[in-house]
Amino acid sequence: MKRLSPLLFLLSLLPSISGAMPLHIGSELQHCLSLPAYGHNIDTQEKCKSALLKSSSDSLNHAVHLLHENIASNYDDPYRLNDSDGIKIKDIFWENFQESQQAWVISRDKLCTANAALAGEWAASRDEIKTQCILDQNRDRQQFIKMTWLK
Repeated sequence: MKRLSPLLFLLSLLPSISGAMPLHIGSELQHCLSLPAYGHNIDTQEKCKSALLKSSSDSLNHAVHLLHENIASNYDDPYRLNDSDGIKIKDIFWENFQESQQAWVISRDKLCTANAALAGEWAASRDEIKTQCILDQNRDRQQFIKMTWLK
């Protein structure tokens, strides 16, 4: 028993010694990984991951749609004082928000690619790391939109 304790301690340090990064996989993605990797006429891991990404993207797009409706119905005032026929606040906001959303998607994809690269080119889990990152980032962005503008 005396020799077992130091051995267990050394084993607990193994991930940090090897430089391995912890793999955070959410419950949705864990379900996908429990499916067969290959096969015909069955749900495979790739089909499941694609469906998860689509669902995540659809949820985010729904939040953006709700935001657009909220802004369109509540910010119909002119952007410039004494210019009632000019451009509206909602139009300025929406133009800028769309540009920021496009930039956010590019940033999210680059961030998640960088995060997956930490595992190494040879790591089989790179795709799962990137997928989980995108799911997490979409969920965070959706929450940000809801907390900021859809109170």
